Amino acid sequence: AIGIPLSKRSPSVGGMARQLGEFDSIREFLTSATITALVDLPFALLFIVIIYIVAGDLALIPIFGSIIIIAVTLYLQPKLKQAIEESNRFSSLKHGHLIESLTALESIKANGAEGLVQKSWQQMIGHTANWQLKSKKLSNHVAHVANFVVQITVVLVVILGVYRLADNEISMGGIIAAVMLSSRAIAPMAQLAGLISRGNHTMSSLRQLDAIMEEDDEFEDKGHLVSKERIMGKIEADNISFSFPGTEKPSLHPMSLRIKPGERIAIIGRNGSGKSTLAKLLLGLYKPTQGSLRYDGLDSAQIHPSDLRRNFGYLPQDVTLFHGTIRDNILFGSRQVTEHQLMRAIQLSGVNMFTNLESEGLDQQVGEGGLALSRGQRQTVALARATLNDPSILLMDEPTASLDARAEKQFIRSMQLVSRDRTLLLITHKMHLLNLVDRIIVLDKGHVMADGPKDEVLAKLNSGAISGGQNA
Repeated sequence: AIGIPLSKRSPSVGGMARQLGEFDSIREFLTSATITALVDLPFALLFIVIIYIVAGDLALIPIFGSIIIIAVTLYLQPKLKQAIEESNRFSSLKHGHLIESLTALESIKANGAEGLVQKSWQQMIGHTANWQLKSKKLSNHVAHVANFVVQITVVLVVILGVYRLADNEISMGGIIAAVMLSSRAIAPMAQLAGLISRGNHTMSSLRQLDAIMEEDDEFEDKGHLVSKERIMGKIEADNISFSFPGTEKPSLHPMSLRIKPGERIAIIGRNGSGKSTLAKLLLGLYKPTQGSLRYDGLDSAQIHPSDLRRNFGYLPQDVTLFHGTIRDNILFGSRQVTEHQLMRAIQLSGVNMFTNLESEGLDQQVGEGGLALSRGQRQTVALARATLNDPSILLMDEPTASLDARAEKQFIRSMQLVSRDRTLLLITHKMHLLNLVDRIIVLDKGHVMADGPKDEVLAKLNSGAISGGQNA
């Protein structure tokens, strides 16, 4: 699941987690009980043959009983299948809602939306419970019919056997054998009925897992790709455009860009203009809908995703930290890092400005999702992570959005040092950060409105000759 491209991932994290958890139900189905039912099935036919040999036409009773069980089971299967599919669908929605609510608990409480969220949760539980109850009732119907037929089969064999005994057509031993074998002959059919019912749930789970497993893995079968350990920073975008999966409206309209190694570029524009989307395309998180991206003359499709991303120092707009220490999160995804590299990264990022005040230092726990740190502290940790491996391209998406004035000054000083001889791509709304760049690209509604030297573009923006930079 980790290797699934972002364009193919499920929109519901909780739903996807539940689908992956269906491995347990499949494993449970493939147990000894299942195998036993399948092994007993051929013996049921053998028992019927033996009944026919010792008791004649009494063998027809377990045959008809088996037919009734299978017929009822098959008749109820479409309804049972629908109930299971709907139950699984609402269960996935329920898990997605739960994960979303727990993640956004602070926002829910701050907006007084507990009642609304609780009502939505109860509705999903109600729908899930209704469909689960329906599937349980249908499964019980099959089980009850099977048990009834097993019992009535034995009774009918005894009754008809007595009449055959009175007519001297069968011996007492034949009746006893027929009674014993008829129950053994029809029992596997009853087990098979229950097996078919459970099989519906398993097949539903298997289809959900297949939908995940059939997705392309961006790290699979990549032996034909070029190994590119170091990208110098030359980026060429030819007529690239992009639309998010499931949407027809383009997020980026066809555009062409040329970025030279060592250039320092700001990408500015209104909210929703496509700045972060362009950043994710450059990082290889998404593939252009059309057009091509080249790095040092190589098409992005020829470079292994890991090699490409390793050359980027990426600071996303929304920082995510993982349970562990500050040190763990700075080293996250890195291979071999020296102590000198680590200390340099924490000084450049400003992490030392708050870790020096704590007795635990870099061993301070960040909590799940980094909740033990402030948003600004999380951003400085992510900045340290981005600069740790001496990347050739720095891609910063609103890097100072959560920093205070002191930390922002530290960031500017650090960028002036660390961006030397590197390609810097800076997405920002803050005008004073433009002192770090020499070139500006202005985006508006997915279009490139301007691209050129900083002073020329700023002059056009100030004169109103171009639009799209009002939020910068």
